[in-house]
Amino acid sequence: DDDEDEDDEEEEDDEDDDDDGVDVTDMLIDEADVETLSNYDQKLAAMFSSLKTDKAEAAKDVERLLHFKFRALDLVEIFLRRQPSSPFLFDFVMPLINAIVECHGTKKRALAERMSGILTNKLCKVKDVACPPAVPMEELSTLMEQLMVAATTAPTPVHCGLASAGMTLVVRSLLGSTSKPAAASKLVNKTYKRALADYMKRRNCRLTSRVFTDFIERQTVAAAGVLLSDLIGFGSSARSEFLRAEALRMATLIARKQNLIREQYSGKKDAEHLAGAVAKVTGETVAADWGKSQRLREALGSCQALVRFVVTHLNANLPGVEGLTSGLEALVAKQGAPGVTNAARGLLSTIRGDKTNQAGKGKKKGKGDKKRGVEEGQNGSAPEPATKVAKPTLKKRKKPKPNPTHPNPNPKKRKA
Repeated sequence: DDDEDEDDEEEEDDEDDDDDGVDVTDMLIDEADVETLSNYDQKLAAMFSSLKTDKAEAAKDVERLLHFKFRALDLVEIFLRRQPSSPFLFDFVMPLINAIVECHGTKKRALAERMSGILTNKLCKVKDVACPPAVPMEELSTLMEQLMVAATTAPTPVHCGLASAGMTLVVRSLLGSTSKPAAASKLVNKTYKRALADYMKRRNCRLTSRVFTDFIERQTVAAAGVLLSDLIGFGSSARSEFLRAEALRMATLIARKQNLIREQYSGKKDAEHLAGAVAKVTGETVAADWGKSQRLREALGSCQALVRFVVTHLNANLPGVEGLTSGLEALVAKQGAPGVTNAARGLLSTIRGDKTNQAGKGKKKGKGDKKRGVEEGQNGSAPEPATKVAKPTLKKRKKPKPNPTHPNPNPKKRKA
């Protein structure tokens, strides 16, 4: 009996311990008393206050980190301003581009714009860029490959333009090399030829034409040797109408800078080879079926600029003139879209060698013309000027002055 009493007492003690250790969060609200609910409210208040404190601290941490990043960019700008020809400038290119891509789609727009300004307006426009052997050729080759990958995988055309700006910086350094100029030129040619073929043929390519237009505008002589023949060829072999017109447009950008690239085609053989390519692409452009008349009009305008460059500035003979003339005449006879017809007529007149502008028409008088006019006026050989008939002048009627004594000072306005 004593053992049974001891067991009952131990069970009662265990039940009391269980009652003391019950968590208020595990109890039902309907069965809880007022004291338990008060403890429950206090714990909830403490939990929510701790969450609010954590959020405030997290927001402050984000703000501090953003401020630190802006301060780091200030140091980058100071370094670029004081060491513009340092070979370590190339170490900033890819980190800046990667950081800008990471900011895409977030609320860090101000930070992304600041980094974009540093990259495009300061880093990529330094006057005295470091060239090999100050910068290892292998380092520039690796950076060029990374930039090309960044351009082909860019999420937006803006990011592709940032990668293009970095590529132009590397190209400036490579073309200014004095140690291995042949190897540097070969690297530039290989990179842009492969990129152009990828852009014109691959369907899912994310490159934009800015990669090539930046190269043309900033390194025209190098771009003429690397891209001109390929662009003219892609004017008829690209995978879409838009890209065919785009290829001819970029070829026209090079041809319009004839003063810079004329020496490259000073040889008769090079000029004839280019003339043959221009005649071929012009004939295929005229004979092709275009879905949009606007694309055809742009392509014909580009062909006209290329023909003018070959015939006028290179003094080369355009082969197959009769076939081109007959094709253009047939295109004009179709009476299609007015823009296409006018572009075909302009190209036809350029091929035939017709002078589209009359001599002296719309030409401003120079010093010689003014002097000749004065001499003719003195010796009486100048034609008599036409007499101008004076136009009769009409007198304006004076408005009557208001009479202050009149009940209505303005008689035209009657009182209601």
